[in-house]
Amino acid sequence: MTANPPLSYSTSEGPLRVLVVCTGNICRSPAAALLMERLQVFGVDAQFETAGLGAVVNSEIDQPMKDVLARLDDLDTSKHRARQITPAMINTADLVLTMSTSQRSHVLSMEPQALTKVLTLPELGHLMRVNGHQLKLEDLRSLANQLPDNLKLDIADPYRRGSAAMQVAVLDILRSLSMIMNRPLAAETLAVTGTQTLSVMTSARASDDRTSAYMVELMDTMTQHPAVEYQPFSWRTALTGNVDVFHSHWPEAKLEAQSLVKRWGRRIAFGLMILNFTRRKTAVVQTLHNLSPHEKQNKLNRRLIGWFRQRETLRISINSTTPHDQATPIETILHGDARNWFDAHDVVEAQLGKLSYFGLIRRYKGVEDLLQVFTSVTAPYDLTVAGNPSPAELADELTELARADTRIDLQLGHIPDPELAKLISSSTLIVLPYRRLHNSGAAITALSLNRPILVPANESTNALAVEVGEEWVLRFEGKLTADVITHAMQAAEKILQSGQKPDLSLRSWTLAGDQHAAVFAEAKLRAALGQFRKSVSA
Repeated sequence: MTANPPLSYSTSEGPLRVLVVCTGNICRSPAAALLMERLQVFGVDAQFETAGLGAVVNSEIDQPMKDVLARLDDLDTSKHRARQITPAMINTADLVLTMSTSQRSHVLSMEPQALTKVLTLPELGHLMRVNGHQLKLEDLRSLANQLPDNLKLDIADPYRRGSAAMQVAVLDILRSLSMIMNRPLAAETLAVTGTQTLSVMTSARASDDRTSAYMVELMDTMTQHPAVEYQPFSWRTALTGNVDVFHSHWPEAKLEAQSLVKRWGRRIAFGLMILNFTRRKTAVVQTLHNLSPHEKQNKLNRRLIGWFRQRETLRISINSTTPHDQATPIETILHGDARNWFDAHDVVEAQLGKLSYFGLIRRYKGVEDLLQVFTSVTAPYDLTVAGNPSPAELADELTELARADTRIDLQLGHIPDPELAKLISSSTLIVLPYRRLHNSGAAITALSLNRPILVPANESTNALAVEVGEEWVLRFEGKLTADVITHAMQAAEKILQSGQKPDLSLRSWTLAGDQHAAVFAEAKLRAALGQFRKSVSA
């Protein structure tokens, strides 16, 4: 399943010729070339060669790497023989992919004129993640120069470091290929790790933390996954138990409590939990729901969270535009859809002229802006705003703003799912005027019920539009205005009348379950090797 056709570049003539380079040409470069050919990363006609800067000439693939690759179907490692790189190989290749920046420099010292076509494999992966697909060969070097400085652009040499190091090298290769193809490679990751059933504790509780469709769907999906024993959070297990992986969401929530005494108790327990994870080499997988906490944290909490994050082994982003860094590998697992979640509830026909907002109402979500702007809309529209305000005093402000226009229906408080399904499906357009927006469960929920959304334009919403269909993700630049709302409503009416649906094929929970299982397996492997986050800003 792919969101885009196989990656291809424009070349002067014939199929793309790719030269893959490492040091000895018996581990990383043959593994990468075999995987690229198997996965048809550059299409079915691409041609692959490999070479080493200090090749173990005529040697086969190193046996520990052979053993890892044997876990994948359709990979014939028997024909490979190591070759020493030559200037002619570099010159005849359309694209040269090295495993490290030092190897890239070495290749360029041999043939400086090859500057525009020599990249590390992770470098190409990040280029595709940031810039999209169908890039031209001649543009690669200039685009690579614009990548952030803090990206991990090397795949570590696993030679003579054991099977686990070989597995990690292949997993790093697969992560780069996944970014190049814009396609999850969960099955391949699980095959490479070869891990038996994993014990995983989530930071969510079975009841009070399961407040969103996302968390419920995730817990239900992982509880049923054959490769994972997924259990809800327990302080007893966190402080004294032994699990392979701790799957964290919003770590700051573990430090929150109503009273000062309870807050200090939480802080002490949080610190002891970190010590237990450290002693047992428990892998920590952190799902990044937001780029930073919505509420400010005091200095002590920031230090505790910083200490906790140093235990991170892998990170999960639920958005392809989440920034990457050097400290921890990151895997994108898109926020799953809510189609199954609402199957049990009645939906209704859309009412032309009705727009709605739903979800928790916080300052950063800009609901006050929506109410103020709507009073200037002259078209015969109606607006419903439904959700719980936080902080509580925000309710008074919203009530006062709503009094200015009788077309505004303010429903403050929790909205049960049956009512939410009716609210969303009865709307022509869902407006999410967030002042800051990176991930939005509300956006995915609305799209799951086949309703277009109006959101601020940014990197994340632009990527969502490319994925599901431009006509479903209507965007505005700058401030929300009455004209923006009017034009968006007209566009929303048009797409609803067409009978089309947004493309959510990459957001199935079955796929997300396999991806999470693959991340947990990789995290356990890396934790056993002592690969934890090296640095973090508190």
